[in-house]
Amino acid sequence: DSGSASDSGTRLGLIFSKPMWGMNAGFDLSFGYGTGMMLFLEKEFFGFDFVYSLGTDESDSGNGESTSKIGIFRDFSIAGVPLSFGIEKMTRDYDWYDDFDYWDDFDGDATLMTLKYNFR
Repeated sequence: DSGSASDSGTRLGLIFSKPMWGMNAGFDLSFGYGTGMMLFLEKEFFGFDFVYSLGTDESDSGNGESTSKIGIFRDFSIAGVPLSFGIEKMTRDYDWYDDFDYWDDFDGDATLMTLKYNFR
């Protein structure tokens, strides 16, 4: 089966990165409304940062899991505070028993709007 599911909530996260091979490589840890641990590569093109992440990310309900995500970010500042805003997209695999004890399996998309404070 295929379908969609909708969850929303707020997360906090930490990102550790280091310049390598002409791009940033790092580790992304998020918690709050769901949890995630992913390794990522980030490359800047034309003023935008493109990100590809691999790892695991679970929704708060515990039955939706993703193993990769892609995103695009743009750095800016407000009153000298360095920020980055982005949109990330991932496909989640949802598995559970429905009301009739039938194993239900479908994919849903998750879109994350992310605001980051950049420690430099």
